[in-house]
Amino acid sequence: MAPRLHPHDPQNANFKDLTPHIPISPLRQERYRKFFQEVIPEGEWKLIRERVNRGGITGSEKFREEVEKVLGRRVIIRPVGRPGEIRK
Repeated sequence: MAPRLHPHDPQNANFKDLTPHIPISPLRQERYRKFFQEVIPEGEWKLIRERVNRGGITGSEKFREEVEKVLGRRVIIRPVGRPGEIRK
């Protein structure tokens, strides 16, 4: 199995993600769109959209902790506004 490359790892200073520069035909785009619409339920899309729009991630607790360690910041989604009163 090939080693996984991480673009932010100093050992992979020459890592280049060329994917955004590869032209994708409209037909291929439509096929991808249909594929993802079929395999990802609408509830999952809602969760993905919420996380992307608010700077969060989806995945397990372990995955979230690993991402936070790499980024050096929290990625948990918190409610908007000031914390409420603590009731006894």
